[in-house]
Amino acid sequence: ELKLSEAMQVFGVHMLAGIATTVAVAWLAPGLLVWFLPVVTGLIFAVPFALVLGNVRLGQRLARQGLLLIPEEIITPEILHRQHEAQAAQRKALKRLDRSTLFDSVLLDPSFHALHRKILQATEAHVSAPPRTIRQILDVIHRDGPSAVSSDFRRTLLSDADALQDVHVHLRSQMRFSRSSLSP
Repeated sequence: ELKLSEAMQVFGVHMLAGIATTVAVAWLAPGLLVWFLPVVTGLIFAVPFALVLGNVRLGQRLARQGLLLIPEEIITPEILHRQHEAQAAQRKALKRLDRSTLFDSVLLDPSFHALHRKILQATEAHVSAPPRTIRQILDVIHRDGPSAVSSDFRRTLLSDADALQDVHVHLRSQMRFSRSSLSP
């Protein structure tokens, strides 16, 4: 709901300009007043119009009666149907996604690794990590595996495209086979 004080703050100057123009025209050229009324009426009634048109209950009542609607409010466009379907499919896919393996996939899977690096580059989100931190992360990975890396260390490694590349190459060089989970 729009309050009178808010309407006055935003549209008060317009209303005063409309009133001042009307008074000036009425005083200087009374014969032109009728011709100026269509121009100044909107300015004079800016605050009342804002209060009426900013009333949510009135808008809902008019919408229930089918008044002041745009075509998209009457018939949902096909593009919105497709968007809703895509969003539903995405939510369904996210429920099936095993998030516990994503970090391992970025480290080991060439496709996921390349995708993550491209995202870092495209968003300019690359943040270099201290070499000592990267060594600590590698120690944890060698000792306990990628899933043992703490969330802070994961965030650090996933933000540093160069360190991520080094860890990926290091781990891949130790693997006996190479297959991407994105390949058929």
